[in-house]
Order: sequence, then structure tokens, then C-alpha cells
Amino acid sequence: MFSIVQRVAGLVFVFSLLTPVYAVGTLSYDLKVKRAPISSALVEFSRQTGISLSVPQISFRDGKTRYLNGKYTSQQGLALLLRGTDFTFKRVTENSFRIIRKPRIRPFVVNATLPVESATVSVQEIMVSALRRSVALQKMPYSISVMSNSRRQQLRATSTYDVVHQIASMYATKQGAGQNKIVIRGLSDGAFAGRAQSLVSSYMDYARLTYNAPDPALKLIDIDRIEVLRGPQGTLYGSGALTGLYRMVTHKPDPSNTEVKVTSSYAITKNGDAQKAFSTILNIPLLEDQLALRVVAYTDHNGGYIDDELLALENVNSNKRIGGRAALLYRANDALTLTVGANFQDFEADDSDYYDGARKRLKRGNFIQEPRSDSFQRYFVTFDGDFSWGNLTSTGSYMQRDISKTLDGSAVLPTLFLLPQAEATYTDIRSIKTFSNEIHLSSKTGSQLEWLIGGFYSSRSENIETDLTVPDLSNVNFIETDKVYLELLDDTLTEYAVFGEATYYLNEKISVTGGLRWFNYKNKASSAISEIGFPLVNFADGVQNKSGVTPKLVVSYHHDDNTLFYAQFSEGYRVGGLNFSGPTAVDILATASAASSTSTNPEGEDFAISPSGAAVNFTTELANFASDRLSNFEIGIKKQTFDYKLTVNAAAFYATWKDIQALEFKFNGLPEIANVGDAQIWGAELDFTFQPNHAFEIGGSISFTRSEITRSNFSFGADKGSPLPSSPDFSASIFTLYDFDLGSDLMASISADQVFVGSANLLFDTVSSPKTDSYFLSNFRFSVRKSRWQLTVFANNVFDSQANSFAFGNPFSLAGLNDVIGRAPTLPTSDGFTVHGISNSDSKLVSQITPHRPRTFGVELGWTF
Repeated sequence: MFSIVQRVAGLVFVFSLLTPVYAVGTLSYDLKVKRAPISSALVEFSRQTGISLSVPQISFRDGKTRYLNGKYTSQQGLALLLRGTDFTFKRVTENSFRIIRKPRIRPFVVNATLPVESATVSVQEIMVSALRRSVALQKMPYSISVMSNSRRQQLRATSTYDVVHQIASMYATKQGAGQNKIVIRGLSDGAFAGRAQSLVSSYMDYARLTYNAPDPALKLIDIDRIEVLRGPQGTLYGSGALTGLYRMVTHKPDPSNTEVKVTSSYAITKNGDAQKAFSTILNIPLLEDQLALRVVAYTDHNGGYIDDELLALENVNSNKRIGGRAALLYRANDALTLTVGANFQDFEADDSDYYDGARKRLKRGNFIQEPRSDSFQRYFVTFDGDFSWGNLTSTGSYMQRDISKTLDGSAVLPTLFLLPQAEATYTDIRSIKTFSNEIHLSSKTGSQLEWLIGGFYSSRSENIETDLTVPDLSNVNFIETDKVYLELLDDTLTEYAVFGEATYYLNEKISVTGGLRWFNYKNKASSAISEIGFPLVNFADGVQNKSGVTPKLVVSYHHDDNTLFYAQFSEGYRVGGLNFSGPTAVDILATASAASSTSTNPEGEDFAISPSGAAVNFTTELANFASDRLSNFEIGIKKQTFDYKLTVNAAAFYATWKDIQALEFKFNGLPEIANVGDAQIWGAELDFTFQPNHAFEIGGSISFTRSEITRSNFSFGADKGSPLPSSPDFSASIFTLYDFDLGSDLMASISADQVFVGSANLLFDTVSSPKTDSYFLSNFRFSVRKSRWQLTVFANNVFDSQANSFAFGNPFSLAGLNDVIGRAPTLPTSDGFTVHGISNSDSKLVSQITPHRPRTFGVELGWTF
């Protein structure tokens, strides 16, 4: 036995004599690296030594390295090269190192008896990628807000509507989940979402989620962060980013860690049914450091709180949602990553969320319920290449969304069709399919010139079927079908774009960024309409094709490492399109009145109809509405002070908006898009976060805007000098968080937030427009944590606000007056001026109130492995 040990030891000794001394840290290199920007110097160091360096995002303004000339080991060389910079290094393997930004140290007075080391904490920089590359939030010369996953969980923000209340200059209408419209900086084209393209571009990672449909209300589960970029983003994001970007960044599969998280909650609502929710997150490494699967699944049920007295139903507006997301990540090597995945969500609501202001609170009386459904599917493939010379990202996605909505159309019958008010069902069924692909290539950061180039392609098709059905019309002698209105719409849109952006650092303090996007789109649409009393079908179609260029210019000045000033000019645009809805029966009746015969409806009133075979002037070409464009001028400041305890960001802006596209509803309740004119908007915003110690944090935002229509096409009653609709002039929010130790390994936290939102008109016609109330919303939470468990008790709408958050629930209520938007019907009636007793001088809609969910108390239990 001893002889064997001796032989092995001898072999080891001989091998050590024959082997050169190449142990890490002892092999020396003849190095000559000139003083240069850190990123460039590290590339040269890696070339001369042959070692691999993992480098974080480094800016030209991070400074330069020292001059290195001599014989050094790799560790000695890196230490000398990085001396005096904000970077250090860590050895990963024998031939690889990771370059690390030195953490910022925030001193805290925790306990005077503790050593100094325990009275400091590292401050982690928030990194965002809304500009197609990872950049520190406080170094970006843009007005951008980020809600981290931890902050979102503290606030229990599970929907976009929850998030917007906490973001400066951001607002959303409250029509119900899947119907809401996001507004940024008061730049609103009206209250209604649907056929007009969105003003804010919604993204999940690098894939666009919406075009003209409302926010899909995807539940915010397993979201790493939410980025909101204010101001036009036409250069990088193209059509639909006219006023900003709302981007959800998901957690990616992790090949190195197994993770399981389960959360369940139950809540009771004043005068309503309960809320229930369940979610689970699972991350499974399949091949260590190479392959991983991440799966998210969730379901929730929100009980109703509005009663329908006419239908004798309680808590009619309940809804349920089920959804999930799965992603498979394969990391071929340190440079190449491929991710494939899918997400889906099915949402169903039993009824709408408004009630009748003429009745008691939370009571209404409709002829029918107004259910809606929203099915969302998305499949994607993302390729990421992190090369020594640049970064390449390509994302292709296919998305399908099917939306169905039912409305009570009974109010339209007397005015539009001279029929007695009765049960009438209006349905709107939409099927949207979109394929898109974007690829962008960016230079490595750290050089004096940084650049990005990319391309975008999108092909979209939409089919819409709308109809108004009145059961049992056999007693009306000229009507042969229950469908008094039917429209079939087909719309296709193809977009191409190439874009580029470059940043040049004049020195370590001043930089200039310029960007340009060229785009081309082609829109084709066709419409087939059948209307009451006319057996003929009206066919119409149209085409629109256009190209254009969108610029951007940004100048930034970094006064010091903690203070940034910037000024920018940017533009955004929306492509034009085609109005689908053709002539209404009222228009046809008016046109054909000269050749009409006179009949009598069941109430004995005279009305005009076209006789069989009479000539009617149908349209064969769909009307175009033009693209619109927003030009934005902005200045801002970003500041961190008091040892990074206080962060303040502020901006002021002025924008001009040309040929505003707007969607409104005509007096008959049917939608129409028009270019209403031009407007100017100015405003300011501020957000802050203050964390004086480990345990306490407070933050908030303030937003102020003013708008004015400067040129009017007299569409929808838009008058020169009046403000833009559906956006409050003032809003503010504040949140607080306090952590403390309960002993026995129990940690606790108390958090609260309060929001104020001002009132706003919903229509361009300020005389006739319903108006939302200003309101306060207050929420409170208390959490206890131990090991892997967390229990949270929460209260939402603590003071039970009864404000009207959306004063318009059903567009067919517009049929209750004649001149709401300057489009009075010209039907001949018994008195020539009044239709069923509604005078042309009336200018008030039937009061409809959309409340916030009444006071709700609940409990949430979470477990993490």
C-alpha cells in the first residue's frame, strides 16, 4: 500500500516539474493597453491575454482606463486597468472573469452600537430595456417609469388598471376589463377604444400586443417589471406609439434554479359577491445552465355588485378569467439563446359595469344583460445573440384575439327605426389575427459612438360582424327579419419599417442621440351592410397606401454621476384607415323621402320608408380617415441625492397634434372614425422615491396637463379652444411601506397607497358630454412572512368611493337625444322637431355611472420553494 502511494506521489512530482507554471494568477503576459474607454480597453485586454471577459453595460461616460504597459498576470493587469473606475472583477473559471460595477453604498444609521459595515447597504441600479438595449434607468434621457416585480407585489397590482394609478401622467378609462383605454400625458382622442388605433403601444417583451383593440387585461403574474416610456416613440416602435409605450417584461426561464410559487386569495365586497384567485409559477431546469421551462397558470373570479331590477337579477356584473404562459429557453453557449413560448387568456363577463343614475346606487333596469368575452392567444420565438461586436435580437410572434360584446340596443328603436322601445340585442364579434417580426442589431456600449438598426414587418387581418336584432317583428309589415341592421367587415393591414438610432458622446458629460424610421403601410377594407326595410345589401370597399419618416433628437448633459439634464424632440404617428360603417337607415330614409310612401307604425305615428323598388343612393366606397402625427418637445431632469436615499425625476413638455383621429358614436349608437382637427398640449410631471432607512420607503407622482383644440373640422362637436376629452388635467399618487421584525423569524410589513384623479369630459362636445367625477382611491395591506410563507390581509377602496369613474356605459344611449354631436336626424315626424318626445334642444345623456368596486376586504396566502 505504501509503495502505491509513493509511486503516485512520484508521478505527481514529476508531472509538476514537466508542466509549465500556468496556474491562474501566475502566468504573466506582456501587455500594452492604451488609455481608452473602459469597454474598448477590456476588448483589447481580452485579445492580448486570450481570457474571456463577461462585461456589463458600460457607457462612454463611465470614463477611461489607466495606461497599462508591462508584464502582469491576468489578475494584476485587470486590477491596474480598472483602478480608479467604478468597476472591479471576479474570477469565474481559470480562463474567464466577470467585470462587475462596484455597488453604490447607501449609509443607514440602524444601530449606533453596530459596526460601520452593518450600517451600509448596496444600492442596485434599475436596468430597463425599453430602448432596445439594457440601460440604467437614471442614465436614460427620457421620461420613463419602472414598476419592479417587488413593488407590484407590494401594491397587489394585478392588472394594467392597477398599474396606471401609480405611474406619473398615466391614466386609463374604466369600461371594464378588456375594454379599457390607456392614456398618457392627457393626449386622448376620446373615451372609446375599438376601431381606432391605440395611442399607447402595449408590448410584452419585444412583441406588440395591440393595434386597435382595447387593452387585453392580461393578468400581471410573474412579471419582472413594467416599463412606461412617456412621449412619442415613433422611431423605435412605429405606428401606435403616438403618446408612449407600455411594456411588460416577463421573467425568463432560469436553467440554474428550480422555483415553485403558489398564491391564493379570497375577498369579500360590500353589497356584492366574493372575489377568488389562484396562481402558480413553476421553473424547471431541464439541462443544467442550458435548458429550462417556465410555466405560469392563473384563474380568478370577481363577483358582481350591480343589480338589474328590470331583469330581477342580483350582482349581474361578475367575471372570470383563466390564463397561462409557458416559455422554453435554450442557451447554446454564452452568446446564443433561443426562447419559444405561448400565452393565452380567456375572459368572460356576465354583464357590464355601469348602473342607471336615475335609480338607487348600484341599480339599473336593462331589457337584456350585456355579456362580453375576450380570448387571447400568442405564440412567439425570440433569438438573442450577444456577440463581441454587438447584440442581435429577433422576435417573431403570431397573435389571435377573439372579442365578443353584447349591448342593450332598446334605446335606439324609437329614434332610429320609429319602433316602440323593446328588447333589442346589439352584438359585435371581432376576430383579429396578427403576425409580426422585429429584428434589431445594436453595438456594444462603451464606445464614443453607439448605434442601433432594425426592421419591422406586420401582417394583420380583422373580421367584424355587427348586428342589431329585435325579436318578433311580425306586426311590422315591411320587416321580414329580426335583424334590423347587419354589417360584415373585413380589414387587412400590412406594415413595413426600417429604423435606426445613434448616440454620439461629445465628451463624458454631453451626448447627442438621433433616430429615424421609414415606414410603409397598405390598408384594404370591405363592408357589406343590410338595413331595415331594404332587401338590398350595400357593398363598399377601399384602399389606403402611404409611406413616411419619423425623426427623433435628444441632447443630454450629465452634470455629475447623480444628475442628468436632457432635452428632446420626438414624433409619433398612427396610420390612416377606412371607416367601415356605411349609411344608416336614417340617412337612407332621408335620402329617399321624396320618393317615399307614408306608413303608420304601431303607435300611429307617420314615418317614411322607401317603396319596393325605389332608387336609393348607396355608397360603394369606404371613406378614408388620414394618419395623424404628434410632435413633442420636452425637457427633463433626473436627480439622486442624500446618499441615493432620494430619487426625483421631473419633465415638462409641449406637443402639437395634427389631424387627430377620433372614434365616437353617432346618435344611432354606431361607431365612426374621423379626423377632428389639431390640438396643442402642455404639461409637467414629477415622480419621487425616498428611502431614509432600511425599513421605510415613500414614493409618489404628480401630473398636470392642459390641452386645447387649435383647429376643428367640426366632427363630433369638437370646437376650437375646447380641451381634449377623456383625460383629467391633474392626478397624483402616493405610497408608503414600512418593514419591521416581529421576532421568532417573523417579518412584517405595512403598506398603503392613495390616488387622486381629476374629472374629465368623455366627448369632444363639451356641452353635451357626460363627465367623470374626480375621485380618491385608498388601499391598505398588512403582510407577515416566515421562511417560505407569506400571509397578507388587504383592503381596497378603503373609504368606499362612490365616484363615477366612467360616465358612459352604453353608446346606444346616444339615441336618446338628437344633437349630442351635431348630427340630428332629419326624420319627418308628427311635429317635425321631436322624435318620441325628445326635443332637439335636449343636451343631456341618460345618466350612467360606472363605479369603482365597493370596499373590499381580503386575505392572500403565498408559498415559495
